[in-house]
Amino acid sequence: LTAALGLKNQREDFVLLDAYIITWSSGDWSKECIIDRGEPSGIKAGMCVVVCEGQLDVIACHEKADIRNAVAGLGTAFTDEHARILRKYAKKAILCYDGDNAGIKASEKTFRKLAAAGLEVYHASLPPGEDPDSLIGSRGPEALREAIDTARPYLEVRVAQELALIQGDANARAA
Repeated sequence: LTAALGLKNQREDFVLLDAYIITWSSGDWSKECIIDRGEPSGIKAGMCVVVCEGQLDVIACHEKADIRNAVAGLGTAFTDEHARILRKYAKKAILCYDGDNAGIKASEKTFRKLAAAGLEVYHASLPPGEDPDSLIGSRGPEALREAIDTARPYLEVRVAQELALIQGDANARAA
């Protein structure tokens, strides 16, 4: 199965167009990028890229917050090939994934692939229960821009999250 995705916004300046070959093997779906269409809109060589979990988050970044360097990692569908393509254009990636368990798992996988491709990886901390689109809707585009501007190194954030979980478990056992 081959699938292609295309999208233009109202200003006719953002096009998301890619093609994938989708296969079923070993009890799992595999989605591999088969077309690299050149420089993504809004991303200039050497700059930072904001990697969101889904397409609606990227559309919100572009349309509502004028964050032109956002792309969708599509959660756990992010591949080594996607990381390689992004590395052609960016030196730094800021993960802006949902803060739920699925978002954390997807960000861990995406981090490993981006770091292996040679990108510096940062983490934008969103309030609990928020994703980029909902944060823009509830607190305005400046709240998302602030989260991106104050992003910290990914591993620093993940270690702090794990330490908080450990301390929470210790406190729960003591109670």
